[in-house]
Amino acid sequence: MNKILLLTTLLLFSIFELQSQSLMVLNAEDKSDVSNGTLIRIGSYDESTIEVGAYVKNTSGATINVWVKKYTNEIVSGSEAYFCWDGCYGSSTNSSTNYLSVAAGDTIKAFSGDFKPNGLSGISNIKYTFYIDHQTTDSVSVNIQYNISVTGINDIKDQYQISSAYPNPATSVVYFNYTISGNTDGKIIIYDIVGKKVKELITDKNSTQARADISQLNPGLYLWTFEVNGISVKTEKLLIK
Repeated sequence: MNKILLLTTLLLFSIFELQSQSLMVLNAEDKSDVSNGTLIRIGSYDESTIEVGAYVKNTSGATINVWVKKYTNEIVSGSEAYFCWDGCYGSSTNSSTNYLSVAAGDTIKAFSGDFKPNGLSGISNIKYTFYIDHQTTDSVSVNIQYNISVTGINDIKDQYQISSAYPNPATSVVYFNYTISGNTDGKIIIYDIVGKKVKELITDKNSTQARADISQLNPGLYLWTFEVNGISVKTEKLLIK
């Protein structure tokens, strides 16, 4: 039973992160550029395996040989992280033993960063770096964050309803209509395009509408998410003019 809610947002590692001149990482879901950013997957502790796909694009003018290295930045003890590239490796393997050749301008769809919660909850961050023939100076990375809850999304789906944000596009104020059960905690969070939280609203059980003042936010694309009991259950785009 699939209980995974996809939440994809781009978070910059650092302004000092080295940018690849030859490689780009794309989100397999929507083909957006997530180079040196973060893909977030929200799932349930009872999932067997959570698979996160990413595409690697050769932006250079020549064929290149691409390798993969895994960095376990943070992991819930007892869970497992592993990846597939030229083949699928065990959780104890951190580097691919072979490369994949990518022609100039081509995109390869072989990568998968997989995670086994093993019945455990918590947040794990695994970074994967793609590099050319051991040339670490020409590389690109993507961090995959696995946010595993002890409660599945299907377990709380009857406890809430929420509309899309309106108006959208918006200029100064945006509204959300919702219903939420008396024993459920909910909040609406708005993020900018680099993943910084810019607004948070706590839902009122005695109300059915939330109002967000966005007049101080810069024009551009944002993401908003609705959390119920700490689980992100809905995420959509918001355009501010």
